Amino acid sequence: MKPLPPTRQGLTRREIICGNKVFITVNFFENGEPCEVFATVAKIGSTLQGFVNVVCILVSALLRNGVPWSEVREKLRLHHFVPSDDKDSSIVHGIARVVDELIGEWKNFLADRKKEEYNKNGNEEHNAQ
Repeated sequence: MKPLPPTRQGLTRREIICGNKVFITVNFFENGEPCEVFATVAKIGSTLQGFVNVVCILVSALLRNGVPWSEVREKLRLHHFVPSDDKDSSIVHGIARVVDELIGEWKNFLADRKKEEYNKNGNEEHNAQ
């Protein structure tokens, strides 16, 4: 299992999924790939919260063992069960959807930061000439 860096960067979002308030956090390895997923359902102590915790532990273990998020996502999206709503076929599907969105946001952030560094370094080199 790939070791986690002592300090990790991540994103957290609050969503309503299948009628439940859920806080979802995705932490990332230094290379920008996801390494951990946490989700907290507002119904603390419920069976649903316990189920969501187990799913997040398993997803995090898969990511740390090199399974790409795209493979994990496809497996999670195949299941349909209650609670569900018009947007998501299950709470697991909703969490997978939000994790996917957070990963996209993180990759866009990294790409923008890389462009800024390139532009800054390019202008410094240009001004030095």
